[in-house]
Amino acid sequence: MARGLVVARRTINPAVCAHHQGVIEMHVKRSLIGAAAALSLGLLPMLDPAPAQAIGCLTGAAAGGVAGHYAGHHAVLGAIGGCIAGHHMKVVQRRKAAAAAAAPKAPAPTPTPAPTPTPAQ
Repeated sequence: MARGLVVARRTINPAVCAHHQGVIEMHVKRSLIGAAAALSLGLLPMLDPAPAQAIGCLTGAAAGGVAGHYAGHHAVLGAIGGCIAGHHMKVVQRRKAAAAAAAPKAPAPTPTPAPTPTPAQ
């Protein structure tokens, strides 16, 4: 008795059947990949991130990286710490500037007139 799949009174070789099954699976995988790509591209505008607030981080990271390198080859840890410290210092600086700008300015004192010299007698 022949081994294989009987389709419409034909016997198909199992190797050929396995090949066709792989082609069908590959086609399904391609369509799923295409659908996933289309879905992700369609949802991409919804994932608009907020702008990064890295004020002071780059300068702090540079200084911290150099300090960490010289303090035992810990440049990455120094850069992380420098970024945190630099960001904090910049935020404090901005808060002070905003408070100074919002504070009411006192009017300049008016100078007192100097007494007029009297002629010596």
